[in-house]
Amino acid sequence: MQIRINHCSQNHQIGIIKKVTKPFFLLIILSYLSISCSKSSEPVISKPQILVGLNTNTNTWHLTSISINNVNQPLTLTQKNYYKKYYSDYSFETSDGYKGTWKFTNVNTLIETYNNVSINGIAYQSYTYVFNTDNLNLPTLTLQYSDNGQYVSTVYSAGH
Repeated sequence: MQIRINHCSQNHQIGIIKKVTKPFFLLIILSYLSISCSKSSEPVISKPQILVGLNTNTNTWHLTSISINNVNQPLTLTQKNYYKKYYSDYSFETSDGYKGTWKFTNVNTLIETYNNVSINGIAYQSYTYVFNTDNLNLPTLTLQYSDNGQYVSTVYSAGH
């Protein structure tokens, strides 16, 4: 037995397929465009923006821990109250009265230049520290450096 499909019925079937596939392909294309053209809901924030505060011109960072050669050190009372303030004009000040300028030379290197400081009884017109800043994400700032052959890591917590 042979089934014959007349011409009208073939045209009707083709019309139904076209009606079903057009919206389906249109939906796929619109979905792809929506996904590929959409922007991230979270803006990219640079390390300098985090350092100085996102919506302010200053951010205060309070010292929370120090380790030397990966060994945590107990904080003195002075260290527990120590902080740094970074400003959007690339200046900074510390709770012990030092002032200077700061800049990032690359994404993970922060340079602080202190003005008119005395370190271990020696007066300097300016003194520069170079810090590794791998961990600078709110609310934590970790500054790492070498000092006389020792690896020092200081951790700060953000607060205004």
